[in-house]
Amino acid sequence: MLQLATLRHDSVTFYRRDPMNGVPSGGLQVQVRRLDASVKRSDLFNETVWRELFRRSMDRSSAPSRLAPDRCYAYHDGRVLYGAFCTPPAPSAASSDFRGLFGSCMAVTVPPLHRLRAFEWAWEQLQPHVALLLGDLVYTDIEQTWLRWLRVPGHLVWRRTWQVPALERLLRTVPALLMHDDHEIRNGWDGTVGGNEEALADLDAWTRGRRPRRWRWGKDVSFFVVDTRSYRTTGSLLGEEQWRDLRDWLRNDNATWHVLASPSLFARSLGKSPVMDDGDGGWGDFPTDQERLLELAPCNTVVLSGDVHWALAVEHLRSRGDKTGGRGGHCPVWEFGASPFQAIPFPAPQMDMGNRHDVNERVHFLRGSAFFHGSFSYNGTDKSLGFALHSTSVLTDATSTLYSKTLTPVTGVYS
Repeated sequence: MLQLATLRHDSVTFYRRDPMNGVPSGGLQVQVRRLDASVKRSDLFNETVWRELFRRSMDRSSAPSRLAPDRCYAYHDGRVLYGAFCTPPAPSAASSDFRGLFGSCMAVTVPPLHRLRAFEWAWEQLQPHVALLLGDLVYTDIEQTWLRWLRVPGHLVWRRTWQVPALERLLRTVPALLMHDDHEIRNGWDGTVGGNEEALADLDAWTRGRRPRRWRWGKDVSFFVVDTRSYRTTGSLLGEEQWRDLRDWLRNDNATWHVLASPSLFARSLGKSPVMDDGDGGWGDFPTDQERLLELAPCNTVVLSGDVHWALAVEHLRSRGDKTGGRGGHCPVWEFGASPFQAIPFPAPQMDMGNRHDVNERVHFLRGSAFFHGSFSYNGTDKSLGFALHSTSVLTDATSTLYSKTLTPVTGVYS
């Protein structure tokens, strides 16, 4: 298995595991070759096309010493041609159109739950430029405790999930921004080890080098991925070191859009699952942290969340004024959540969508009892950022769009 680990406008790193023994392979010399400038990003999702383009490039292209922004490349190890990718625009360049996939919670057990249909849809229809995989990357704790008759060692659970063909193929072409939640370690894990050293070691081995905190697409869209698990025992959801990095990003990153990727639910007005309430809360259990983020976040900040096994769209209002040319202080932080990719579907709490909301939260969409994933798309012409929530049926393989919202940038700085 050879996949993209991190991808920036001028560099790439790779991730490899030996499928025989499940440990990282050493001594790998990955070779990168630039493809013809006429290659389109959509060509990456047709392996016949980019393999032919690679064959042609062998005659006239040498391995570059440094990657160029907004160009496409193929990579191999001298024996096997593994994949192709395109670099993002430079941080100083205008952001071109691009698309992304987001969601959380992947469980692969027995048929028909041995496929990840959302990733099959992503390859065939969405053709994303990046994937945000926000926690519960595997369910090692369930297979080792709840389903004792299916007891499987943790490293085999990782291998079985992350070598599902649809996911493995996508990550050979698209960089993933990864973050763990709790089920990689223990249900409701709060940052304490508590005898989970083996699970932590497996997590590190499978995600090493694949958890960049910041990532951006040109000058207009910037991402920050937060760890909402490891610091809970400090009394803060994120911990002070992570808060310092986040504060610096919110204040000093000059992107038009700030996208915060959070494994945990940001909204606190939705309550908890009516089926399973294990005390495993999100930002709502840390109201000081939630208010702190709303205080610091500039206009055009969006939160993407997972974990709760619902699809949701929530508008977080802020009462303070802003410098937006008389918009009356209306500079909300929008949240879009989508989970699970594939795990136990939970029913959503019963809510009056027209009236039921927290003082500063408006719930625009809430759905449960299905498999969900989300997508987003940036329009480089008007700098709008669109979001959609989808559901894919296990029985029919059909993917439907349940909700969509396009946000246009607000001019000014929230103050």
